[in-house]
Amino acid sequence: MHIAGTYAQYIEVPARATVKDDTGLDPELVATLPVVLATAVRAVKNVGEVKAGDHVLVHAGASGSGSMLIQVAKVLGAKVATTIRNEDKREFAERTGADLVINMKTEDFVERVKEWTNGSGADVVIDNLGGDVFSKSIDAARPLGVVVAFGFAAGTEVTFNVQSLFFPQKQLRGTMASDIEDLQWGLEQIKAGRIKPLLDRALPLSQAAEAHRLIANNEVKGSIVLLPWAE
Repeated sequence: MHIAGTYAQYIEVPARATVKDDTGLDPELVATLPVVLATAVRAVKNVGEVKAGDHVLVHAGASGSGSMLIQVAKVLGAKVATTIRNEDKREFAERTGADLVINMKTEDFVERVKEWTNGSGADVVIDNLGGDVFSKSIDAARPLGVVVAFGFAAGTEVTFNVQSLFFPQKQLRGTMASDIEDLQWGLEQIKAGRIKPLLDRALPLSQAAEAHRLIANNEVKGSIVLLPWAE
């Protein structure tokens, strides 16, 4: 809605943009949910059209968005592979539900995904990195598969051989926004215990700079929350 003030103690929003929280979770856990949960539901369920039995590749499985994308895909009955950049993120990604964890620094994720799928490639790839990873995400998808462009953590500019897209008739889809229905569906899964909020740590608002440092240094597993009432 382009309303400034999310690093303040209070923010005024239209009532139509609110959803009743009946999860029973502590506020810092609920705070991890709205953006990553709703956008993950939209990317995986609606745009990616993931269904039971699909093989899905999600990047950055230990990040806030990646860990939620994994959980949504698993709820839909998919098998999920994910990438990490640091080996110390492996256990977290596995606990999140990933069936295959690939260290991008030591392994070629395209080859690993093809091995995992008996040579065919993933049915759906959710690319939340962009940059120089994107072309390989296209390569990791099977013929007639779907690549969902979800983010740009690795850069906003991408290049790829267009033949790798149209000869095997792969589909490229973009997603960013979500709606209240996406969030409500996700919250139902939370209440049923099928999806869990993943909080790395909660810091007082006064330590916002430290929160950004942790994220920039890839030291966060899941989400980080700022507590506006804490000193």
